[in-house]
Amino acid sequence: MNPPTSVPRRAGFTALGAIIAFGAVQPAASAHPNNGPRITQVTVTRTADGTHNLTWTARKPGKTYVYASTDSRDPSRSGHLVAQTTSSGTDVPNLEPGRRWYFEIAPKRSANARGPITATRQIALDGPHNTRDLGGYPTKDNRTIRWGLIYRSDDLSEATETDKAHLTSLGVTTSVDFRGPAEIAKSGPNRLPEGVKTVAIPLLDESGNALAAALTAALASGDASVLEEMLGNGKARQIVLDSYRGLASSKEVQAGFRDVLLRLADETQTPLVYNCTSGKDRTGVMSAVILTLLRVPHQTITDDFTLSNTHLAASHQRTYALLESKGIDSDLVRPLLEQHPDYLNAFFEGINTEYGSFNHYLHNTLNLNQKTITHLRHTLTTP
Repeated sequence: MNPPTSVPRRAGFTALGAIIAFGAVQPAASAHPNNGPRITQVTVTRTADGTHNLTWTARKPGKTYVYASTDSRDPSRSGHLVAQTTSSGTDVPNLEPGRRWYFEIAPKRSANARGPITATRQIALDGPHNTRDLGGYPTKDNRTIRWGLIYRSDDLSEATETDKAHLTSLGVTTSVDFRGPAEIAKSGPNRLPEGVKTVAIPLLDESGNALAAALTAALASGDASVLEEMLGNGKARQIVLDSYRGLASSKEVQAGFRDVLLRLADETQTPLVYNCTSGKDRTGVMSAVILTLLRVPHQTITDDFTLSNTHLAASHQRTYALLESKGIDSDLVRPLLEQHPDYLNAFFEGINTEYGSFNHYLHNTLNLNQKTITHLRHTLTTP
């Protein structure tokens, strides 16, 4: 833990992040098979010993076959059969550690089984805690985001050698870092496998930086009344809402988001990982833009946005304990650290107010032509 006059570094986005664990793996979304939803609601979690626990719902009784592969595209063809059962779930132990495993749950035993494909959403790393795959989410036009192409993360400055090997196994080719120079100076650059292309796109907020400095000074002084004046009576929540609305109209953010989307459209630059400090605000909004472009339902996007609360819970609890030990009500900073659906809604409200619609934002603000948008929807999703 940092000295008692400082605040743990993993926190909010640039402006707010400068002030202020391994979360439980959440059920992974699954792709739907082309030959009808015989098997649906597939989830997979990974236990501490590396066992994968899979569950699903079958429309009618029968034997189910489970294939595992390190290739996300077609586990029944590229992998091997790891279980067959007439129940609605199974455990898969003893898979090679340090590899990313994808599972196809199929109603027949065949190299062309065409069942739903799934994986754990969180990438289990020793250092970073909020690294996740955006794959598996269903779209409104009955497609599914491809696994293993788009990763969102908190900063990778604490990645271990084992983590770097894991990132190598994922095939990551490009890393986009949204942190500013001060954040990188404090935490260190991302630790990445050799050969990964690194791209710096600092998304900063000068007014927020000033607020962060004031908050840090107040915390160092131990004067709870200063923080109460700055953050009490709903002020902290309003700060975050205003910041998210500001992200919608920021030219700097728009240029950064356009850059990432164009890289995702270039198949030589994927798989791609993007990050900020905690992987929840700038990274969370970038993810929401990608998922909205790909026609993922808004509720699913919101669930992905708030999932950071699970993966950062241990870090947040350490922050709250530190504040309470200094006589500071931790509820004052809770809105700065924990994601709420209203924050993401504020971003989209800002888009609608400023630009009329998300579609207009894509075409006329991010300056993406229809050919690029169609290409992204085709290459990043699967039927």
